[in-house]
Amino acid sequence: MKLPRLPSLSPPSGAESPRHAFPAFFLLTLFFILPAAVQAQWEPDRKLSTTDSSARTNENMARCLLSCGDTLHAVWYDVQNNGSAIYYKRSGDRGTTWGADTRISGIPGTADYPSLAQSGSTLHLVFRDRRSGRYASYYKRSLDGGRTWGPDVFLDTTCFWPSVSAVGSMVFVALNDTVVTGNSEVFFRRSTDNGTSWESTQRISNAVGRSEDPCISAGGSCVHIAWNEFRDGNCEVYTRRSPDQGLTWGPETRLTYAPNHSYSPDIVVSDSIVDVAWEDRRSGDYDIYRIRSTDLGLTWGTEQRLTSDTATSVYPAFVLSGSNIHLVWFNFGGGIFYLRSTNNGASWDPALRLVSGASSPGMPFIAFSGQALHVIWQDQRDGHGAIYYKRNLTGNSGVEVFPPASSRLTPYEVFPNPFTSFAAVPGHGREAFSLYNVSGRKVGTYQGDRIGEGLKAGVYFLRPLNGDSRPVRIVKVR
Repeated sequence: MKLPRLPSLSPPSGAESPRHAFPAFFLLTLFFILPAAVQAQWEPDRKLSTTDSSARTNENMARCLLSCGDTLHAVWYDVQNNGSAIYYKRSGDRGTTWGADTRISGIPGTADYPSLAQSGSTLHLVFRDRRSGRYASYYKRSLDGGRTWGPDVFLDTTCFWPSVSAVGSMVFVALNDTVVTGNSEVFFRRSTDNGTSWESTQRISNAVGRSEDPCISAGGSCVHIAWNEFRDGNCEVYTRRSPDQGLTWGPETRLTYAPNHSYSPDIVVSDSIVDVAWEDRRSGDYDIYRIRSTDLGLTWGTEQRLTSDTATSVYPAFVLSGSNIHLVWFNFGGGIFYLRSTNNGASWDPALRLVSGASSPGMPFIAFSGQALHVIWQDQRDGHGAIYYKRNLTGNSGVEVFPPASSRLTPYEVFPNPFTSFAAVPGHGREAFSLYNVSGRKVGTYQGDRIGEGLKAGVYFLRPLNGDSRPVRIVKVR
C-alpha cells in the first residue's frame, strides 16, 4: 500500500492527496531560542506573491529560491488562479525590492511543483504538468536572468516531481516515474548544451520497493542524486554519484539505517564537500539529521542529529557557504525554524523560530548573497496560500564580500571565458587577482596573465587584490 506524503498545508478541493501522511495531531515544540538581539537581525515577514489565490512552494528536494550576487530568483505554483500555474519573481537588490509576479506556464494551466537552477545568466526550470492527460515533466529556460522565458520542452512522463541542477553548459534533471517497471524509480536526464537538446533518460535506482523524492546537486564534474526508498523494509535514504557529469554512475549507496523511516533528503555540493540532510522518526517523532562527505561522496562521515524535541520536524532545506551551514525546516503547529553552524557542523547555534505556527507555514527554502540570508515559505495567514519572504543582511557572517554597489567600478575583461586551462586579464598581466567560488570562499590568488590555473571545473568570481572593481564571473569548463 502506497504511503501518502507529508501534508504541508490543507489541500484545496480536488487537489492531489499528499504523500507520507502522519497522525493528525500537533505537539508542543521545545527549542532554545536565540537572544532578542540576534532575532532582531531578521527583518519582518513580507508577502512576496501578489496575484495568487492559493500559492505554494515545492518540497525541499526542489529549489524554489536562488541567489547570484545581489539577484534573487523565486518560483512557486498557484493551484486556483485560472488553473494550476508556475509563477516567477526576481529581485536585483538582495530582496529590498521585487519585480512583478510573472506567470510562466500556460492558461488555463495544469502545472505544479517547480524546481529552479542557475548557471550564469541562464535560469533552468523544470516542473510537472498534466496537460496531456497524465503527469509529465517539462523544462523551460531563461537566457537573460529571468526577464524572458523560452518555450516548454517535454522531458519525460512522471508520477511525482522533478528537480534540476546546472554547472556551466551542463543541465541535470532527476525524475521519478512508474512507467518502466510499474514501481516508482529514479531516473536522470542531462543536456550538454545549456538546455538546447537532451540526451536519453538513464535509470538511477533499482529496487523492489518504491524509490521517490530525488534531489540532485552538481559541482565541477560530479553529479549527486539522493532519494528515499523502501528496498530495506522501511524507508531509507540512498545516494548515487557520477564522476563525469552524468555519463556514468557509481553504485547506489545507503546512507541511513533508521528502524522507522527516513524521508525527504536534501543534498548540497560545495567544492569537494557533499552534505545530505533528511528527517526520520527513530525516536518516535520526526527529527532532522545530517551527514557529510569530504571526498565528493566516495566515503561518508558519522550522521549528526540536529533537532531533539517533542515535535514533528520535517523537510530540511539548507545551503553551504564556506564553513557556514544554514538550515531551515518546519514542524506541524510549531512554525518555521532556522539553525546555523559556523564551523562545518562541529557545533551549532541554538535553533531560532523564524515564523510562528499560527498561520500554518511550511516548505521553507533558504539562500545567501554575500553576508545576507534569504528565506521564502508558503503561508496561510491571508486566508489562502501565499508566498512570504524575510531576510537577515548579516546572517552569513565570516565570508568575504565584494565591494558595495556604490563603489563598484568598471569590471575587468577576462579572456577566454569560459576557459579550459587558464584565462588572462588583457593589459593587467602583472596585477594580482583573488578568485572566489560561488559560496564566497576565497580559492586562490593569481597573476593577471594566468587566472584560474589548477582549479576544478566550476563557476568563480574574480576581483583585483588591490582595488574595488566589480567582480567578474568566470567559468572553468573542465
